[in-house]
Amino acid sequence: MVSVPEGESWMDVEFMDSCASDSDPTISLEEVRTALAKIGGSMDSAIDEMRGEW
Repeated sequence: MVSVPEGESWMDVEFMDSCASDSDPTISLEEVRTALAKIGGSMDSAIDEMRGEW
């Protein structure tokens, strides 16, 4: 078990704030699922292709 020094947190607050500022609460879960369903093959392959790493 890893111990965390008292007063320190492992939570990445900056990343969480970044996610919150990038989010759009008007987009429904169903819209996300519909968009993801259009990705053929694996998500790994889609990301590699988008980055030009295939």
